[in-house]
Amino acid sequence: MTNDARQQALDYAHQNRERFLEELKDFLAIPSISTSPEHAADVRRAAEWVAGQLSALGMDNVQIMPTGGHPVVYAEQLKAGKDAPTVLIYGHYDIQPVDPLELWKSDPFKAEVRDEEAGRPILKRDAPFAIVPRVAGQDDACREQAVDTEAWIHGCQVPHRPDH
Repeated sequence: MTNDARQQALDYAHQNRERFLEELKDFLAIPSISTSPEHAADVRRAAEWVAGQLSALGMDNVQIMPTGGHPVVYAEQLKAGKDAPTVLIYGHYDIQPVDPLELWKSDPFKAEVRDEEAGRPILKRDAPFAIVPRVAGQDDACREQAVDTEAWIHGCQVPHRPDH
């Protein structure tokens, strides 16, 4: 990435900060606790949110794929050519239980911005597919990329567990 392209991406991120933050808050409001059967519909709703975001970014072949547990969201953008490398965006859209609730400073599903951080810790879960592709897909010029992109976002951050 050239310095000009990097600066354009940073400028775009700064100019759209509030919109990105609101979208992230919408996502954080989904109680997608994959270990809790009573939140199965919320986990599915989180998968649908992720699929919608990937579609909005212009990713192709966006799918919510069933598994033996929670679904996997898949998307691709394979337009760089057969010899181009592929970048894998991998992450999960589910969260761990939030108990005990009394230890939270605020509602864990109502994001607040404090010291530049929104809601509960988010970078492990959200950055790989919510922030990076959003900046990279800022305009049509960026879509003419030198790499192919695939996204695999799963709904169980502990997939080896027998209840998943």
